[in-house]
Amino acid sequence: MRLCGTGGLTWAKSRAETVKLAGVAVPPSGTPINETHSTIVGWTLRDGIENRFWKNWSVKVEYFYAALGTHKYAVDFSQLVNANWHENNFRASLNYRFNWMH
Repeated sequence: MRLCGTGGLTWAKSRAETVKLAGVAVPPSGTPINETHSTIVGWTLRDGIENRFWKNWSVKVEYFYAALGTHKYAVDFSQLVNANWHENNFRASLNYRFNWMH
């Protein structure tokens, strides 16, 4: 059985937008879609466990977490919108290890 964990820097491209929906008032700018883009930076962690159960076969379970913080975006006529960015991912895999080098 192997336990593993890593951490590090992460980044993402983000986009915040306002969109006019049918039957709703037009945004103050009069434009149906207003958006802003940015690159955000944060941190990430990964934890996992892998267990070999038969010859070259193993099963692995991993958990990933990324935190990119809270950011303010100026949309439609500079109205500020707050967005909190974080992500949780779980992954499981069945693995076969090739023994090409003895």
